Amino acid sequence: MSDYHRLPAAHRFRAVGITLAIGLPAFPPGKCNHLVLTCADFSDSGNNTPRGCAPGPPYRLR
Repeated sequence: MSDYHRLPAAHRFRAVGITLAIGLPAFPPGKCNHLVLTCADFSDSGNNTPRGCAPGPPYRLR
């Protein structure tokens, strides 16, 4: 955001706070996706399979 420095301090802190409130809880599941998702999940969704993904069938909710 090119005009970030022009925002009032309260708005800047709020923007950083919102970013952290969303990013921090999302980081562990994203970092540990090999514990939840398999290579087949990525293939089925049309994405490239990441290095180190867990082999196996796609995860299905029961």
